[in-house]
Amino acid sequence: MEGLSVNHVQEAFRLEFEKRCLSLLNRAYIESTFEGKIFMDWEEETISAVLIDLMGKSEEAQNWNIDIVPEYRIYTNEHLTGLESPKKASRIDFRFCTFKSSHRLEYFMEAKNLAEKNWRKPGNTKDTIALKLQKRYIETGLKKFMSAEYPMGCLVGYVMQGEPDHIIANINKLIVAQGLDCFIERIDNLYFEFFYYESKFGQENRKGVIKQILLCYSF
Repeated sequence: MEGLSVNHVQEAFRLEFEKRCLSLLNRAYIESTFEGKIFMDWEEETISAVLIDLMGKSEEAQNWNIDIVPEYRIYTNEHLTGLESPKKASRIDFRFCTFKSSHRLEYFMEAKNLAEKNWRKPGNTKDTIALKLQKRYIETGLKKFMSAEYPMGCLVGYVMQGEPDHIIANINKLIVAQGLDCFIERIDNLYFEFFYYESKFGQENRKGVIKQILLCYSF
């Protein structure tokens, strides 16, 4: 990397670390589907726990020295100066961390259950409302990345019913109806087994791309 600036080197490290984090998630997803470790009546926290366990035990995570923390608190200056209780700090579902020389690298993921249509979990007497899940994906997922309440990372959807592309089409209708600048587009993915999408957004003081991964458990 001779001749590159410090910023270019750090960005190269960040991109490589992101790729490794996505690779860990992809491998855990494959293992969880092949071995039937995920059940359709589970809450998203239970699915996340299984994936974190599989990722943390993987040979790759150990070789790459990647530590994975669930339900990670995101402290702001208000929390660190006593203006607001740290108990009120936002949490994000996955925090990946490693060190490259003296530089700490972090990557974050937030997970949401998703469905295309209303469906009933085994043993339940009430339907799970697909529209409610899709709205929640926007309100507590996309918007939190867009506002910087969550550090830049990716949004993970656990598809418990329906087809990923159909679900994204429904979410895009909600995005348009709300006048949001974050339309979701499918991106060809040659390396991973999951469904991959991106939202480009631009606001007054913040622009970026929200990567989105859908893991399909609706078999």
